[in-house]
Amino acid sequence: MIDDPAPTPKASSGFSPSGASGAGAPGKNGARRGGPRPPEDLARLFESPPPHAPEAEMALLGSMILEPGVIGEVLPLIAKPEAFYLEKHTHIY
Repeated sequence: MIDDPAPTPKASSGFSPSGASGAGAPGKNGARRGGPRPPEDLARLFESPPPHAPEAEMALLGSMILEPGVIGEVLPLIAKPEAFYLEKHTHIY
């Protein structure tokens, strides 16, 4: 029989996966996390471009060109060409 070694205490880095120091803990400005955002926070979201992955778009289009059988699986997921970030990919789609 093998004895399990005694567990060693882990050092706390202060990092919490949820980003909060405790359940329901207030954020920096005293507001609870997950609550409604003030309008100025929402406006700031639209100042930067949306998340995009040109390499993923290229891989998807390439797979559709090389293996036309996958087109039937892609169409229900991406119904409109406007779903692509790069304009050249909308033309190819």
